[in-house]
Amino acid sequence: MVTKRKRPGRPPRGSPGGKTSAFSTRITPELRKRLEQGRDASGHSLSDEIERRLWRTFEIDDGTAQLRADLDAERRQLHAEFDGERAKFEGAFGTGLNYSALRVIAEMMKNLETATGKSWADDPWCFDQLVLGIQRLMREWRPSGTAEKPVPMLPWRKLPDEFGEWLAEHQLAVLDLTSEHETGAHYSSVRIKQDLGALGTRRTFSDEHRIPDVAIPDDGHEADPFFEEHRIPPVAIPED
Repeated sequence: MVTKRKRPGRPPRGSPGGKTSAFSTRITPELRKRLEQGRDASGHSLSDEIERRLWRTFEIDDGTAQLRADLDAERRQLHAEFDGERAKFEGAFGTGLNYSALRVIAEMMKNLETATGKSWADDPWCFDQLVLGIQRLMREWRPSGTAEKPVPMLPWRKLPDEFGEWLAEHQLAVLDLTSEHETGAHYSSVRIKQDLGALGTRRTFSDEHRIPDVAIPDDGHEADPFFEEHRIPPVAIPED
């Protein structure tokens, strides 16, 4: 009896040694038509075309997973850099909230200058638009509820009704009294005044609308009557 030898066939692409596993499934006629079109375009068998396309989906999944991992790593790096930057400046800004809020305002300044090509500090129209933007921002951020004057912290005895005005005047006084020869704790004021440039000495608000000028208390300058009026006198600490 003569046994017929099987003709060796071409092993399917992607199957080392020609070893394959049979797999059957039902597909829609539309999908089969697309697969046959892909087979005709590539010159592969229908089985090869199906296998190649299945492998491609896994490659896409692997690439997507790697991309997500890279994005997560980049996001963690950015978060670490931002947290480090925030921690570095928190002492100057008081809290992370203050720092982040001022970052938002700084972005508004930058966007305004990018859109107009002018500095808000030099152009009246840009300055007015920035004020409008900050006012809108603060209105959106306003806490809910009725405004009630809080109990003052030491050394304040009471808070004036226009405390915001006083705060602004106080900062202007700090700039006015800051000398370029300051050292130690006051050196940051020197750098701020230098960075402000002309703004450090600019006073365009009418004098008739300003509250009395204030000085910085307890730092060697003449005492500020306004401050002295509203703060509690220092309490002597008895020696043990």
